[in-house]
Amino acid sequence: MIARTLLTLLSGAALIAPIYAHAAEENAPDAVEEQVQETAPETPEEVVPSQQAVKDSTQLHEAIDALIKDAPEASQKHFMALYHTHNILSVVKTVRHDVGNAVKACSENNPDMADKMNARFDEWKTAVAPVLVEAEGNINNM
Repeated sequence: MIARTLLTLLSGAALIAPIYAHAAEENAPDAVEEQVQETAPETPEEVVPSQQAVKDSTQLHEAIDALIKDAPEASQKHFMALYHTHNILSVVKTVRHDVGNAVKACSENNPDMADKMNARFDEWKTAVAPVLVEAEGNINNM
């Protein structure tokens, strides 16, 4: 179930990415008109969590460990399944919100792309919705 949720989430990026590629093709200058100077690819900077984030994460893991340490192994597994399902569900909802804001802003700034972009986002939301309902149902049944 978790793998299916992640797969659906990641497929959303695949649905929206062609829109950006299409926009780049439409706005790209002809190669004859302008020569593009090749540069070395940029190396992404390493993302380092803040000290507060590390502290908060450590405290959370310690609290979870303390909460479940005396529980039977089956109950520990059950709790961790619930915890991870809730986390993934929250991430998918956050991504849906953020991508929705990005699609809205991009549509306003690129009206020629708005219909296709909104259609792809709607397709993604339609694909994700039943997975979210199932995940919420699993959480409520645990």
